[in-house]
Amino acid sequence: HLYKSSITRSSCQPSHSMLASRGCPGVCTFCSKKTFGTKIRYFSVDRIVEEFFLLRDKYGAKDVAIWDDNFVADPDVVVAVCNQLIKRNLNISWSVEASIDVVNSTVLSSLKKAGCTYIAYGIESGSQCILDHINKRITKEKIVEVIKMTKQAGISVRGYFMFGLPGETLEDMNETIKFAMELDIELASFTLFVPLPGTTEYLRALKSGTFCDPEYYNHIIIPEFNFLNEALYVPEGMTADELLALHRKAYNRYYLRPKILFRKLLSVRSPGQMATLLKGGWTLINNLISPHK
Repeated sequence: HLYKSSITRSSCQPSHSMLASRGCPGVCTFCSKKTFGTKIRYFSVDRIVEEFFLLRDKYGAKDVAIWDDNFVADPDVVVAVCNQLIKRNLNISWSVEASIDVVNSTVLSSLKKAGCTYIAYGIESGSQCILDHINKRITKEKIVEVIKMTKQAGISVRGYFMFGLPGETLEDMNETIKFAMELDIELASFTLFVPLPGTTEYLRALKSGTFCDPEYYNHIIIPEFNFLNEALYVPEGMTADELLALHRKAYNRYYLRPKILFRKLLSVRSPGQMATLLKGGWTLINNLISPHK
């Protein structure tokens, strides 16, 4: 898919994933906490560090992705882990998922020194009204501040954005595309909203808009990052075709800009990376010329 092409991923190194904690203190209305809950529990610092070296030494990892909901929730743990990785010279790249509201300059500095190459933030929307609606507990000004701080620390940024929430308008979605372009981050992932059972947004979806199958989870598996051929839910005032067209537009507008393409070309370090980049570029162009229905 578009997201998994090199137009949105600069590294072709073998990547491995790990978990360092469970739980997230966030209260976003679209997120289900049925599995890991809201209380964050970390493995011990030694356990986390040892897993890094296990992945590197036994499985040949050149890049590690920490898939915790919010790895930086406890800055003391993060700094302790980073100090150990620096002391033992891990010397591979790695990445984390983080929440905008808990990041600070000390954490960013530690992450950079320990080899963290990029941070993924759940930004979700460029509309303050929608951010408030989904209880993100952040402002657009705070997002801009943290993204700038992350870039200054020398760490690339990946942002998650979402379209099609209950109550969201076409104007809100276009504001999200504009905001993403203004942030000018390395990677931008635009996804369609999927109502998760047991969440506030699932209940809202049942009461408004078009929910094509409220019991979809009984017979289909949603692909990672929610890249759907058809929208499961369409907010009131829009059609499914309009929502899917806007999703395509977001990718095309973001990645088919000269400065983004030039930046990607400069990041190429091997023939394999160039081949993957060209494949990703063709996927975007083909999507623009003959969009999937």
